Amino acid sequence: MPDRPSSKIWSRACLGAGLAALIAVHAPVLGYKKFADVDEGYCAAIAARLLDGAKLYRDAVSQRGPLMYYGFEGMARLTGWDNVLGWRCWALAFALAHVLLVYWAGKTLLSRNAGVVAALATVYALAFGLPPRDSLALHGETMQLPPLIVAVVLGALAMRYAAGTRERTLRILGSGVCIGVAICIKQSVALHPLPLLVWLFVSARRNRGPMASFVRDAAVLVVGCILPPLVFVAHAALEGTLRDLVYYTYTYNVTTHMHPTKRTSIWIGALFERLLSGTLFFTLLALLAGTSIPFLARRVRSAWRERSVQPVARAFGVRSYLALHLLMALAAGAAMSRFFPHYFIESLPFMTLLLGAVVDGWFHARPAVARSVVAALAAFFVGHAALSAYFGEKIDGRVAHDGLVERLSKYIETTTAPTDKIFVWGFSPWIYEYSHRRPAGRYVFVTYVTGFVPWFWEDPAIERARIVPGSTEALLGDLDREKPEIVVDAGSVLIGRPMRAYEKPDAWLHEHYCFSFRFGAYDVYRRRHEGARCAVDYFPRVHPPVDFYGHDAPYAVMPLPLDNAESHWLPPSEFDSPVWFDEEPEPPGLDALRDLRLEADRRTWLKKIGVKDAKDLLPPPPCPTADAGAGRP
Repeated sequence: MPDRPSSKIWSRACLGAGLAALIAVHAPVLGYKKFADVDEGYCAAIAARLLDGAKLYRDAVSQRGPLMYYGFEGMARLTGWDNVLGWRCWALAFALAHVLLVYWAGKTLLSRNAGVVAALATVYALAFGLPPRDSLALHGETMQLPPLIVAVVLGALAMRYAAGTRERTLRILGSGVCIGVAICIKQSVALHPLPLLVWLFVSARRNRGPMASFVRDAAVLVVGCILPPLVFVAHAALEGTLRDLVYYTYTYNVTTHMHPTKRTSIWIGALFERLLSGTLFFTLLALLAGTSIPFLARRVRSAWRERSVQPVARAFGVRSYLALHLLMALAAGAAMSRFFPHYFIESLPFMTLLLGAVVDGWFHARPAVARSVVAALAAFFVGHAALSAYFGEKIDGRVAHDGLVERLSKYIETTTAPTDKIFVWGFSPWIYEYSHRRPAGRYVFVTYVTGFVPWFWEDPAIERARIVPGSTEALLGDLDREKPEIVVDAGSVLIGRPMRAYEKPDAWLHEHYCFSFRFGAYDVYRRRHEGARCAVDYFPRVHPPVDFYGHDAPYAVMPLPLDNAESHWLPPSEFDSPVWFDEEPEPPGLDALRDLRLEADRRTWLKKIGVKDAKDLLPPPPCPTADAGAGRP
């Protein structure tokens, strides 16, 4: 039965309201040009090295799929690797594509009403349900969702055609290729061919067709899945980096990244912590389980009574197919033993589509009431998003770090040449983009050379076992060749792993650099050119661990620097003021940092008193008197 014109208007209005709400939530970080998560900074830094001709997994290293980094390189070619506004636009584009594709999937596989409900539920998750650092950022999960959703829809459409037909074969092949593309972005989607394989098998048994047809369709799906990875394997072989690709995308993830560890059932604590901050997520899971388990139990009882699998086979359809995809996404998110919210973005399309399927029956029973409720929710989202945009504007759009990162980056920009490279030790790669200075060294964060996995503080012996063999020597070799003008030791920020706690990096830093000043918890070192001497021969005691907002982080157990006995305390200073040793002259360019602080304080004060521009504080010009106006025409 075709949709009535009023139904189309209603669905378009609700969908438009949802998209407007999503845009409003993105507006502060987009308008103020802020990174939403540190992952964006490290991917953009890798893109910068790729743009300079570096080879992926050898000269620019991380452990996700190659298409994730080549994708960032492609976006960087279009909008610039250090253009934060460009990255914000790409993040918004992927978020909008996510919502629109969920609507398309719901409309195609279920109904238009189910598509609207699923799209609005996705808007809620991406705008309000997840922490901003996860929902607004451009992650691998965000990038892989468009091909994954297309793959799922193509797989379901294939089942509408008879086995052996050209229409089914082409759609199965397309589904496999799209899954292969998603795997090349991030390996977590590798389980998603299984639901379609199950459906193909159940369909063959249900229709009593020859198993050869199932084998043929399964082979087509598998071939489609492996085609995109084979393209990148062939490319790596031609580049001479095949061994590096296999090591970082597979071996390192499986055998090194989180192993060894003394922690048992590491996910249990994180799960219960998330129950407090992600209650709606678990409530929706319980709702879906509560509607699915009794249905499945009835079918299993029927199969037991009939001594046949046919009752279960008859029950398998679109909803079962989506439910299996949800299980695969949840398993992938939990398999890494860490409950980072963005790991579960992969599950959102299937969760929201199943919610749309559950609610769809309500539209048939009481359509007017159902549409009114959904329309009211859409209107609420718009109002909520408007308030989010308003208060986000009040904090300058920052959701992932404080203002010190940008002020330090501005200092680096004003005191170095555009051709100079810098090196940031730690987990603060966004300094590269904010300062518009290219990264030196293949590792733009130090997991590989320290064995430290962020948010997982382990015994030193365990972390040493996670160090990539030869990584320290490779990094220092890069730095010797590329000669960064400035080294920023950000090891006290978030991770509690300063550069001077590691033997070879500590020796290299002492040999080639002079301590300049400390800003917040960032230690800034300048390159000591040949024949020059440092004003002081010692380095400062390390700053205690802090998070990205400058708050104390006592949970971050920090090893002492190797030169701790020879290091000296810095003079006392405010956290957001630069500080250096009294024995050395003032480092060059610090006036820029002071001016930035004054400007930040001024803007904060103006916002508190409700004034948009300091010009508004000037007294009005005096009114002209009769004498003053005499003689004017």
